[in-house]
Order: sequence, then C-alpha cells, then structure tokens
Amino acid sequence: MQNMDHTVQPSLAALPRASRLLPVLAGIAVMCVASLVRLPIPGTEVPMTLQSLAAVLCGFFLSPVAAVSAIVGYLVLGAAGLPVFVGSTGLLGSTSGYLVGFAICAGLVSLLKGGPRASVLRLTTAGLVGTVALFACGLVGQTIFKGSFEAAFLQGMAPFVGKAGIQLAFAVALVRVVATRKSVRDQDS
Repeated sequence: MQNMDHTVQPSLAALPRASRLLPVLAGIAVMCVASLVRLPIPGTEVPMTLQSLAAVLCGFFLSPVAAVSAIVGYLVLGAAGLPVFVGSTGLLGSTSGYLVGFAICAGLVSLLKGGPRASVLRLTTAGLVGTVALFACGLVGQTIFKGSFEAAFLQGMAPFVGKAGIQLAFAVALVRVVATRKSVRDQDS
C-alpha cells in the first residue's frame, strides 16, 4: 500500500518574501542599536561601540547573504542621513574602513561558522577571522586619513583589541547557548 502522507516541508523559497527579509531587518536593527552605544576613547576619534559585536553576531546567526545584506542595509541607512554612524564623517570619513569591514566581517564569519553544532574552536576561529578582517579594513581607512600607519594602529586598533576579544568570547558563548537550547527543545518535541 502506498504511503498517503502528502506532508510537504516548506522550503525557504516557498516562504513569502517578507518572512525572508525579517532576519535581514533584524540584523539591520541590531547594527543600528549597537551604533548608539558609544564610549569615547581619549586620543582617538574612534569610540568604542558594540558594532563589531553586532557584525560578528550577524555572521553567526544569519546566512552569508543575509549577514552582508544586513550590514549593507545599515550602511544605506547611514548614508541616507540616519544618525547610525559614529561621528559626522559618514561613509567617507576616518571610520569608513570599519564600516566596510563590518560587511566583510559578517560575511566571513557566516561563511566559516560551520553548522548548528559547530565546535567552540570553529566558532572562535570564524569570529577571529572576521574580527581580523574588520581591524584590517579599519586600519587601512585610518592610515589613509591619518597618513601614518603608526598613528592609525595606536589610535584605531590598539585600544580595541581587548574589547574585541571579550566580545568574541561573548558571541561564541551566546551561539553555543542558543544551539544547546535549540537542541534540547528539538529533543523534547
């Protein structure tokens, strides 16, 4: 006798377009909120924010296309005049390298993160690669605007390395907690 179960599992393509945009919109919102947390650092125009954490989290929780799209959406909002960029220089100022770096970071993290049961080592490596790319972009932008690699490093990177390590540890721990809870929930159903 033939199986009469005609249950069809919906694919991502079958979902309405609006539902596929929700993760991207959530990523944009996280980036915008993260940009509002600003702690000035004496001696540099680059304040500490939560944007690098938000970019890493977009990478961990979104697909590569959605992660990059969320950052690009955030950049479009800033370019349109919304006060989501640090300082008044926008896309063409001394923090422009970091802005570009957010998209590269999120995309790399998402590409390298592995599956839902990725190890802490894999997640940490993905986050570290993304963070290094972010710092590299920021350092290039700072060097162009300051005219000195040394000044760019001392003002645009060195003060942020410790914070980046703490944020990466937090992001990896958050991903593992979410994965563990999802696994337990899936087992209970």
